[in-house]
Amino acid sequence: MHEYRRRWFTNYAYQPVVGNIIDRIDKFNGIWTVQFDLKISGPALSSHASVIHLTTGTDAQRPGDRNPSVFVQPGGSQLHISAYVNGNNNYHFTTPNHLSLDIWHTIILQQQIENGLLMYAIIIDDTVILSVENVTPLTVYNTIVYGGDPWWIAPNAVIKNLEIVTRPLICKNLLTSNA
Repeated sequence: MHEYRRRWFTNYAYQPVVGNIIDRIDKFNGIWTVQFDLKISGPALSSHASVIHLTTGTDAQRPGDRNPSVFVQPGGSQLHISAYVNGNNNYHFTTPNHLSLDIWHTIILQQQIENGLLMYAIIIDDTVILSVENVTPLTVYNTIVYGGDPWWIAPNAVIKNLEIVTRPLICKNLLTSNA
């Protein structure tokens, strides 16, 4: 079983920059966790602001293009989070509440097996704010990890303790992208 596990920005703050590639992952599997600490210092001014974006190479056109991605909503401190879920290239969720400014928040995005089901979940500060079964898991090849993608503005925010873990899902209906 091949597992990918990497950590960046351990105990120091990184300011996402437009188009900054943090890493490339040869094979991003159906079971995964993307976790980091986020501190927003002010609202995104004119459009969504890209915090972290795992993609096959474009913004949101193909399966795996937002798998996952996190943006700060314009004009506030709500998060707009997207992933490939149930055949939707851009299954997105906007946090119902604004995150408090200038304090660290722990963000966990994951797709894990729970009670025999593959569940996609968003967890903020130890609170599950979304949990949905994903019946169309995806294995993506040649994933680019952006800390600030090239399509959106950079956020008024910093991240630290970014960790990405992915491992294979044994499933007969597993989809692939960029194979």
